Amino acid sequence: MDAVKDRFDCVTVEGVELWFDPDAPRAGQSSDALLLPLYDELTLSYPVINFPQTAGHPHTPGEDLFVGCVIIAETNVGISRRTVKGRKMIMEVVLAPEALERSRPLVEAAASKLATFHGKDLELTITG
Repeated sequence: MDAVKDRFDCVTVEGVELWFDPDAPRAGQSSDALLLPLYDELTLSYPVINFPQTAGHPHTPGEDLFVGCVIIAETNVGISRRTVKGRKMIMEVVLAPEALERSRPLVEAAASKLATFHGKDLELTITG
């Protein structure tokens, strides 16, 4: 790092130095749905990243979370469970009631892309 640190900026977050290129294009906020499985790299590798939960989130506070989460616009709006059986990818999604209407088409699109990527037929249930 010493050989190139003059080309980067550094910030310290919770005692950890994070280096970045100040001239790199800034990423915009995504409005796509992310259907993150329980053991996703994002949540395992970056434990201090905490997506705020929308009001009425279906995960009961204080209970262990043994399902995936649904992230839209950097907000946790629900939970998801994915099972593969033969040619089918079965997805069950529970969204916070206040997020259901605006999130449904985004979740449908993300689930469809995921099933297509895996070469599976999608069976999707969305409730809220």
